[in-house]
Amino acid sequence: MGGAGIAAFPHEPHDDLLSLAIELQLSRGQHAEVGHLAWQRFERTPGCEPFFKLLEVVGRIDREAMWNAFCGGKVDVGLWEPVADERSKTNHEEAMALYKRLLPHRGEGGSCGSDDGEAFSLVKKIRAQGVTHKQLGMFGDELAEVLRLEWKRKRSFMKLLDTL
Repeated sequence: MGGAGIAAFPHEPHDDLLSLAIELQLSRGQHAEVGHLAWQRFERTPGCEPFFKLLEVVGRIDREAMWNAFCGGKVDVGLWEPVADERSKTNHEEAMALYKRLLPHRGEGGSCGSDDGEAFSLVKKIRAQGVTHKQLGMFGDELAEVLRLEWKRKRSFMKLLDTL
């Protein structure tokens, strides 16, 4: 079973059929075909949910391939955190860099406390990576220099940082 039967109906949605084909190819260990089918499914219906399905399939095959797909083009900011979470399992420095890139998007969404909470959850993830990989000194230096200076106008966020 491959993409040939699906290709015969180019204008019909086939998410269920593609999903079945992906599962069958995974069970057979045919990873090249799985990657092709997962990408085909994403191209037919681009968006957040299909991208997560693509990441899930690619993640089951190769996290490095997922990272390369993420770095290969423009990706919605809403996908950055789950990608960073996955990347933290294989490359903590790239994950920390992605969390740091995401931080302004989470913290500048407005002045409400929920934005501060989302930004603070990223700071905790960055800190956890620093602790796990014995780079807490770097985290403390960056926290002092960057976060406190750039975010000083957000008092509720500063209060949350004081709890670390």
